[in-house]
Amino acid sequence: MAFTHFIEENVDYAVLEVGLGGRLDATNVITPMACAITTVALDHTHVLGENLDDVAREKAGIIKPGVPVVTGVEDDGLLDLIKKICLEKNCEVYTTKEHGAYYLKESGLKGQIFDIESNGSRFSDLKIHLLGEHQVKNALIAAMTVNLLKKKGVDLPDESIKKGFENTRWPGRLEIVQEKPTIVLDCAHNPAGMKALKSAFMDLFKEKEKTFIIGIMRDKDIPGIVKEIAYIADNIIVTKPKFERASEPEKIENEALKYCDHVLIKENVAEAVKYAKKSVKEDDVICITGSIFNVGEAMQVLGRNEPLYF
Repeated sequence: MAFTHFIEENVDYAVLEVGLGGRLDATNVITPMACAITTVALDHTHVLGENLDDVAREKAGIIKPGVPVVTGVEDDGLLDLIKKICLEKNCEVYTTKEHGAYYLKESGLKGQIFDIESNGSRFSDLKIHLLGEHQVKNALIAAMTVNLLKKKGVDLPDESIKKGFENTRWPGRLEIVQEKPTIVLDCAHNPAGMKALKSAFMDLFKEKEKTFIIGIMRDKDIPGIVKEIAYIADNIIVTKPKFERASEPEKIENEALKYCDHVLIKENVAEAVKYAKKSVKEDDVICITGSIFNVGEAMQVLGRNEPLYF
């Protein structure tokens, strides 16, 4: 259906995101101009494997013979695994660790300004509205991939690259949707995502009192997710999205109480959001996280369709 849509819309280029892993994913029926593997983290372990090597092998399943690969993977062991597969398939591989760099110049609630170096090219004063240093790392991977396409004859002027970053919007990814109190939506649903959220929160809201509304799917690493975020929380409200895979709040509560003294349960997302807004002060921060389903339901409750800063 997606490919038919691309044809009907007469797109020049399509960017496909793998849904699950890579090797067995439905997107794997195509031969792309370039491949990008952003990071490797434990998620969907019942399908992808119980350790990072297994997950990396599954993700490397998108690599096609002779097609260049860009990766933001930094762990030496995982990089060696990806490089070995690229060698076997006669693919050039470009790593952010060895072939690129970024320089963060400004960072705040309205976005980030940075420079990028990629295979001899430099892009200066790029701006993104996405928050968190991990998004600048993602931008580096995108720029390196664009450079590969340019080498293949794709006409992408530097100004278009700059506009592309500036116009990018990603709902539910460290998205600020309200002030006084500040309300942030983030779809982090595994320990790695929660670690990135924690890092960004400590940069952006270090001095603020922080309340987290958390709902997690029961097939996720609940102890790992909660451990990453709970100890920076002043208050935690555990809830249950209206989705069949949602975890019972009591299980999340038991984990949260190991790190935070102020934990309570609200039976649904609407009740949790309403309680949080009434309980916090104007200068405080509320973050709704733990699951795409939790964030999606909160979006409906808040009636927000556009980001506050854009």
